[in-house]
Amino acid sequence: MASPPLLGTWPGPAAPPLLLIVREQIRPGGQVAYDRIEAEIRRVCLRGGCPNAYIALTAVAAPVDVWWLTAWASQEELDQAGALYAANAALAARLGPLNARKRALTDEPANILARAVGAAPFTLAGARFLTVTFAGPLARMAGAPYDLPDGRRIVLAPSAVRPSRLGPDSVLLAIRPKWSLPPEAFARADPDFWGAGGA
Repeated sequence: MASPPLLGTWPGPAAPPLLLIVREQIRPGGQVAYDRIEAEIRRVCLRGGCPNAYIALTAVAAPVDVWWLTAWASQEELDQAGALYAANAALAARLGPLNARKRALTDEPANILARAVGAAPFTLAGARFLTVTFAGPLARMAGAPYDLPDGRRIVLAPSAVRPSRLGPDSVLLAIRPKWSLPPEAFARADPDFWGAGGA
């Protein structure tokens, strides 16, 4: 029997109304172990019925800075995913020890629920990089604007190739397929990238 479609998938080309951003810093010396654990978490999620898609990225200038993105159509969909996790005891039993090992390698993660401003186009299908620019509320630039709970605004601009220039308030992130569970549309748009598992 086919698995149900993953929750938290990009709704076509429009920016998802909600983005849950989780940021964590890998402690010195922990990168190799972290990489192994995240690759195993991905395998467990693929086999164990993880209910939602997620994308992992690392800062190009500081690979220990890890960003996780999940896209949501509504708070209700986000809550539904949480309920599905809670109801999947087998998945929780397999992920629990892995997450405990990972927590020993990182600082406390920051969870940020960002809200789209308008309906600018934004999808990571076909992208390899994501530029995140911290901008003022009236800033106008290419990309999809999102408001953060602390009043700041970020503008997200995906790209298939590494940008040649970055502004002083921008962070360049590289997508990490090896750690990600992408929406099916992303895998179809770039099968070599996603299928290879990435670096």
